[in-house]
Amino acid sequence: MIVGEAEDGSAAIRLAHELKPEVLILNLVLPGVSGLEVIRALAPVIPEVQIVAFSNELRLRGDAFAAGAAAFVTRDSPDEELVREVYRVASASHGLASPLRLGEYLLMRDLISLAQLEAALAWQHELKQRGRTIRLGELLKDIGAISEDALEKALTGPS
Repeated sequence: MIVGEAEDGSAAIRLAHELKPEVLILNLVLPGVSGLEVIRALAPVIPEVQIVAFSNELRLRGDAFAAGAAAFVTRDSPDEELVREVYRVASASHGLASPLRLGEYLLMRDLISLAQLEAALAWQHELKQRGRTIRLGELLKDIGAISEDALEKALTGPS
């Protein structure tokens, strides 16, 4: 749900403080205070706000991450990519608590297939019936649906 929209960097800072959104989608090229300055101003004081930066100036990507952005998307990327990144950073901020949420996230990112998810969830359910608890990510790795590196990269985002 969209809770606010700012016309410039100063307004973005003010609205972020007032509304405390879960995810802030931020154009790095803004009038007045730049998007990078907005990230630098907000990241230390409202760390729970996850920032998805976007710009066609790829040279700003590293600066955005260094300033505290959780994701970077180019402005000409398909809308689906922006939605995936918003979902990813929002999920990461919640710790991906439930197995189904993790599975949905990995499906959405095209990192596993629906058949692989269903197999891992069935196996997880069977193990739970026997008194064993095992994380969905571990099961997906065990059945070869995803590598440890790919799972870690998906859950931690860009470094």
